[in-house]
Amino acid sequence: MTDDDFEERAAILEFDGGLPRAWAESLARLATSPRPGAYLPERWETIVSDAHRLVDGHWRRLEAVGLGPADVRELIRLIDGRDIVAVGMGDVTVRMPAGNRVKIFMRPRIGQPPVWQEGRRAA
Repeated sequence: MTDDDFEERAAILEFDGGLPRAWAESLARLATSPRPGAYLPERWETIVSDAHRLVDGHWRRLEAVGLGPADVRELIRLIDGRDIVAVGMGDVTVRMPAGNRVKIFMRPRIGQPPVWQEGRRAA
């Protein structure tokens, strides 16, 4: 896709979707980027869909806890099509297909995006 496609998608997300520009640009970049060769088409579609669901439903909470688009890049691939139940201070709760809930925890790093891990919080 072209830069015009990116700009148009970002504008739609910002003005029609009500997202802040940084979040709109991040989603537009993801949606208009070619699929990396390491991902099957179905997996890439899930990642793009998860990113939209996370940002559309939770960007206010993400910003309230101090997270921006660069901070959730690694998180998005861990959602894996599951329902996003809650965004907390340093964690995101998802619902498994069987109905149980699992937390994905953030481990902050100084001067770098955080690392996200599913399961138990690392010490």
